[in-house]
Amino acid sequence: MPQKFVIKPLLFLLLATFLTSCSMFIPKDENMKWTAQYNFMDLYKKRNHGFNPGSDKELSLVFSPMENVIILGAQKDTPNFDPTATERQAVLYISTDRGQSYKELILEGNDVYDIAAYTKEHSIIKTFGDKNKYVYLLNHKTFQLKKIDIYHREDETYYDDFDGRFLKCEKNEIRFLADVLSKDSVKLYEIPKKLTAYQYYPIHQNGDILYYNKILELRTYNVITGEDKLFNQLKHKYNYFFPENSSNYNTPLSLQNEKNENDEETYELMIYDLKENFVRKITKENREKYYYYKDFICDYTRLHAHSELRFSFDKGKTWKTHKIPIAGVLVFNKNVGFFEDKYIIFEGILFRGGGDDSGGRIMVGEFQK
Repeated sequence: MPQKFVIKPLLFLLLATFLTSCSMFIPKDENMKWTAQYNFMDLYKKRNHGFNPGSDKELSLVFSPMENVIILGAQKDTPNFDPTATERQAVLYISTDRGQSYKELILEGNDVYDIAAYTKEHSIIKTFGDKNKYVYLLNHKTFQLKKIDIYHREDETYYDDFDGRFLKCEKNEIRFLADVLSKDSVKLYEIPKKLTAYQYYPIHQNGDILYYNKILELRTYNVITGEDKLFNQLKHKYNYFFPENSSNYNTPLSLQNEKNENDEETYELMIYDLKENFVRKITKENREKYYYYKDFICDYTRLHAHSELRFSFDKGKTWKTHKIPIAGVLVFNKNVGFFEDKYIIFEGILFRGGGDDSGGRIMVGEFQK
């Protein structure tokens, strides 16, 4: 074997050994309690070609809709589990005991999209394969799946915001609300074209959409009855009507004003609730890898490089810092989930000399007040 192919594994092993030895001297604190470190050996019972089976799946989705429920979406490298298999699979791993155990749920397609719209009772899960895309409704009590749609990858079909019953949908440039809880089949209600010029979101689970008409009004329109009425008279104009985190459907709806959008150094985003109360300011410092829930903030910008978290229960007035005190743990996967201001969920990799203790772990940490 050429020498250059030997050097990389040796360097990687040396790095892992160094990091493991260093992490043994991390001072412990009482700011976090690590309640779960799930090993996929517990699910699959055997190694694949000598490796922990957790290495044969790639997480794309992590969320917790209820306190004890954790849902992971992933691509499973199925041929490494079954030599007769030819394609990878989209899977969900579901825990109902806050990360102590998981069950596997196979979906159509070969991967799971990295965002899901969800409520306490249901979530919208999207997968894709080589030819088609799939949209599912997952019940969080029974964990049964209802297929909402299947369509070709090239079709102009989109699904996003969800209020627990109605799902925002677009097909061939026509906008709908889809009633995904209807008994017989998914029922579509077309949204008048004049309203599609505005940002709008399903709310109330009764067919209402909430939209901002740019003239100091938040209004609702009901797709079933056709009733259009004032929701809130505003005092000020706003640039945007988005979820607080515009890339996360599951954060509260908000009104936003932006400054210096083309200058990263001086960028500011002012966020207000629907009653125009100030919520927070987003700047360069807290633009990425910050999680917010009411008065709680978790800054996980140093999680992946330094295995470190800091968090605040009073909107950032005071902070607690935590260095993960687990020997040999590194965090590579970018997907991080939270439940309210209580728990954080992510995948850590344990490097322990290639023994049985090495491999991926689904970590659950409890924030201590």
